[in-house]
Amino acid sequence: MQEMKERLLTEQANLRKQLGTIANPTGAPDDFAARFPSYGDEQDENAQEVATYQDRLSIETNLQQSLQEVDTALVKIANSTYGTCENCGKAIPKERLKAFLAATLCTDCAAKQ
Repeated sequence: MQEMKERLLTEQANLRKQLGTIANPTGAPDDFAARFPSYGDEQDENAQEVATYQDRLSIETNLQQSLQEVDTALVKIANSTYGTCENCGKAIPKERLKAFLAATLCTDCAAKQ
């Protein structure tokens, strides 16, 4: 369990670092808002700003969702519920947890969804 916790903490730090390159913290825990770039005042520069911002929004959403999953997994470790399927209550196989640290469903339940 300690190994999984360390891997989750490393992943949490990596996700926060990645988010910091494209977004600003909002003040709420692990909440970020994508930064709007400024390339200039020309029409083509404005179009590029909007395109970059849209890309950043998409990336920020994905990274923030991953960060939330990691945060939830760390809470489950603290509560001794990490590795238990949220659907059926069975243990999630260690191989699955090693492949997807924030897994919340066992292999069987994940296959059904």
